[in-house]
Amino acid sequence: MKEITSEQDFAGVPGEENVKKVFEFVKMNNMDAKLIAHPDHPITNLQSHLDLYSGSADNVLKCLCFVSRGRPLVVIASGEVRISMKKLQRTAHFKEVRMARRDELQDLFGRLPGGVDALTVPPDIPVFIDEKLLEKEWVVGSAGSPCVGLKLAPSEITKFSHGTVVDVAEDK
Repeated sequence: MKEITSEQDFAGVPGEENVKKVFEFVKMNNMDAKLIAHPDHPITNLQSHLDLYSGSADNVLKCLCFVSRGRPLVVIASGEVRISMKKLQRTAHFKEVRMARRDELQDLFGRLPGGVDALTVPPDIPVFIDEKLLEKEWVVGSAGSPCVGLKLAPSEITKFSHGTVVDVAEDK
């Protein structure tokens, strides 16, 4: 793993253009965030994330892509949270919400699996941030590529993204 300090540090990784957007966004807004390259260890599931970054599911930042009747939306939450589809549908005022398929990630979100980050979702796509995320001191998620992580405090996400803080977690 290597902290990214210049564009050369992520040259050639999958989703390089997306990582560049996140890198520039972090620099432009002088954010308290780190981008971490791990080109030989793509994050493909929770276990690979925990193996690489340690911590627990609480420190995992996930950006989940959903579709409702062809319209995209994103939910940002911590790794231990399961999303309540009923709460999400009520909150988003969308019906028939489901997870986006791989082909829809590219078509509707312009990203591949593992390439959706919390900061550069286009402004025309609604973003909902589960309120439990704000209880965390720090989280690590995608920086636009499964081979580059973004470590930051959740407060940075709410400060700089266009997301709305809501309760979409399943009740226990």
